[in-house]
This record gives sequence, structure tokens and C-alpha cells, in this order.
Amino acid sequence: MKTSTSEGSALNLRVDMDVIPVARGEVYLYREASSSLHLQSDQLDLIELCSMLKKGTTRTALYASTRAESDKQTQLVDQFLNDLRKFDALQLEASPDGLSEAELQRFVTEIAYFSRFEERTLSRFDLMRRLRQSRVLLLGVGGLGSGVLSHLVGCGIGHITIVDTDVVETGNLGRQTFYREADIGKPKVIAAEELARSLSSFTEVNSIRKRLQSSEDIEKLAAESKAQLIIQTADSPIWKLTQWAAEAAIAVNVPLLHTSYLGIGPLFVPGETSCPACVLPSATSRISNVEQIFETQRRMEEGGTPRAVLTTSLGHYAVHVAHEAIAWLSGVGPLKTVNSQLRLSLNTLPVASINPYPPDLQCPVCHGSALSKSKAQPAIA
Repeated sequence: MKTSTSEGSALNLRVDMDVIPVARGEVYLYREASSSLHLQSDQLDLIELCSMLKKGTTRTALYASTRAESDKQTQLVDQFLNDLRKFDALQLEASPDGLSEAELQRFVTEIAYFSRFEERTLSRFDLMRRLRQSRVLLLGVGGLGSGVLSHLVGCGIGHITIVDTDVVETGNLGRQTFYREADIGKPKVIAAEELARSLSSFTEVNSIRKRLQSSEDIEKLAAESKAQLIIQTADSPIWKLTQWAAEAAIAVNVPLLHTSYLGIGPLFVPGETSCPACVLPSATSRISNVEQIFETQRRMEEGGTPRAVLTTSLGHYAVHVAHEAIAWLSGVGPLKTVNSQLRLSLNTLPVASINPYPPDLQCPVCHGSALSKSKAQPAIA
């Protein structure tokens, strides 16, 4: 990364910095929970300079705006910038190299968000580039998965492979608002790919219509798509698919973000954190036929029993799933689902809780036979 202070580097005021104008040559800069900076100048239009810095500019442009034709005028601009830097009012002077002008315009709000997490060796542009280079395997584009897809596309994930076997049905539209009435009868992956491409030309979407029947199926998809993160929103067969996804994550050593109607998470990092199957030993010790119960419930739904759910609940979940995925892929957090599960409810009063989901040394997946297929080490309890 370039951290040059050259004339062509990007200059911005911090996004949390407020500018309070007093007169042409007098401004206050204020940041919440911080002292203010009072600037005065008889020769500079400080309001204009601060306005340019709020939008993003370069040192060259600042010189030009002041018609700096003398060394003294140039020194005044440099001193102004030094005063801002001492007050920690400026973002890093970083180069947007590697991001096109079109990307800089499209993802301007994301780049501004990432400026909150800048470090000396990691700029907001570096964090944006991480998303642009990220590759996600999304298992399922139903009510939850289609919502997640729209947010991942909107935030600029570079490549997304979507997998589903179902078609869009009339009864889906009440909770899967990503789809349109015109999509009824289409395979969901085809409709989802078309809609995702209409949202953004910056994300490459690859659709695969396939019924997942084993961990090997998911392992192959993850390897072929070069996924850096697997997101599981599909749930049929409801419990087996969870085990298969975790086993595949171990085999290819790729993190897995598990989601279901029970909650979001855990985020499974093979060899480091709990996997979705870590709950099984505890559950089976209390309910011996827990897997059969899950599968029976699924068969009832497939037999025509409607789900009692509003699109608002699914949308609420989708936002949090996408945000957790973006936090992991960009490297800025905080992450909420490491060895934890985020549970949400809008049914009564809005409720959100983060519940422990610790590794289990008796887990049949991350401490069992699946682990022997990979180089990952067991998660530490």
C-alpha cells in the first residue's frame, strides 16, 4: 500500500469530524467526545478548504483553489494541513490505486465507513480492495439467502457463487421480496443472478442449480469457486446440510458462517473456533432423537405446512448475516458470532442477544472424523 504524502494522494477529513463555519477565514472543527480545533487565517478561505476535504481532494487541488502562486501561500496550505494532522482530523493520505474511478464513485460510502478502521499500514482503500477481491460461496438464495445476496452485492463483494435447487413459487413472494412476480417458475439461482447483475455491474455472480447431497458436493463447490467464505442459509436437509457444510469447511480450510431460524452463527474458522455441529453432543444428551425431530419438521414444511414468518424478520436476519460476512472479509469488526450465536426477534419487543456457542471436544465434526481429512487442527475449548 502507498502511504505517500505526495500531491496526488487522497486527502479527506475524518468522517466523524464536524465543520462549524464562522467566517471565510475562521472555522471550528469538532468531533464527539473530543476537544475542538479553532482555525483562523487572513489569507485562506478555510470554509472552502474544509468543504473540499469533506468531499475528498488532493494537495494539488488545495493549492489550486487558493491560487497559490508563491511559496508563502503554499506554506500556508501546508501549515493548515499540518494543524489538521496534529488534531487527528485527517484520514490517512493514501492512494486509491487498484480501484477505478467508477469504483471510487460507486463505493464512496463504504470507503468512508472503512476510514473509521484505518491504521498506519492499512488504509480505507486497502479495506475496500479486500471486499472487491473477496470470493463468497452462498448456499441457498431463498428468503434469507436472497436478502444476504443483495447486501453483499451492494457492498461490492467481488465474486459470489450462489447455489440452490428450487424454483420461485407464488407462495415465496410473501417472504422473499428479492424476487418478482415475473420470476415465478424460474429457478431461483437464475432469477437471483439476473437481479444481482441488475443491482451492480461490479460483482461477478455465478449461479449453480444443484441439490446438495453430501459434504463432498460443498467441498467441490468451495474449491472450484475459490471461496474465502462459505455462507450457509439453505436448510434442506435441515440438520444434515449443517454437518456437510462444516465438514466441507474443514476439508478446504475455509471459514463457514452458519445461519438458521434459530440464529446467526457460529462463524466457524476451522481449527480455531466452534463449528455449527458443536451443539449436537449437548442436544442429543438431552433429546436423543433431536436430528429426527429436525428432519420431521422439514418434511412437514415440504408437505405443505406453511412457515409462519414475515419478510421483515428475514430481512432483519439478512442484514446481520451480510454485515458479519463483510466484517470477516474486510478484517474490521467487531465480529459477533465467533464461538457465539446471534439471536434476533421482532415478534414481540425487538430483542437481540449473543449467546455462547463454545467448542465441544465431543463434537463429531470439528473434533471427529471430518478433521482427519484436512490439515486444520482441533478447535480449543
